[in-house]
Amino acid sequence: MKKLVLLAIIAVSFSACQSSMSVVSDSDKSVDFNQYRTFQLLPWPEELNSLVSRNSQVLIDQSIVETLTRYGYTEVEKNGDLVVSSYVHIDEEQGVTAYNNYYGPSGYGYYGGFGYGYGYGYGGMSTTTYQEYSYQVGSLILDFYDQKEKKLVWQGIGTDQLSDNIKKNQNKIPSYVRQVLYDFPKVKTK
Repeated sequence: MKKLVLLAIIAVSFSACQSSMSVVSDSDKSVDFNQYRTFQLLPWPEELNSLVSRNSQVLIDQSIVETLTRYGYTEVEKNGDLVVSSYVHIDEEQGVTAYNNYYGPSGYGYYGGFGYGYGYGYGGMSTTTYQEYSYQVGSLILDFYDQKEKKLVWQGIGTDQLSDNIKKNQNKIPSYVRQVLYDFPKVKTK
């Protein structure tokens, strides 16, 4: 029984840590991923330096290396079987929240012309308050290229709403990278 309770606590803890990130991935179905054993990371594009902090770039790269190493791949400085390109895109989105307030009779009193007693009477007032807000949605895009063929063989994209707190966003990076790479082919051992 204690093991069951412990298992339930662990499951709830993991579900509480999950993000709302949506992930899509696609691969070239004609490619045999068993031919790949090594990978290298491309440098970040210069235009992203003003959008993504250097610390976040390093954290994304470290998370990619850790995940791919766990999948059986080996990182090399150059001439990797796969070349990994990282990119981040941030959009400003708009949202609207509506709040309804109804101020009506308490349910007692005049009952629509049919006498007194419990029921809905006439009168009352309803207001709806609308509030517009803006928020940022970030996408992490990981592209994998075949070094020899110079073609895209796999792409993963993860999208989630960003926090206004930079530290919170940075704390989520390893989880985001793992989620984006979840369906990436693992190295098959012989």
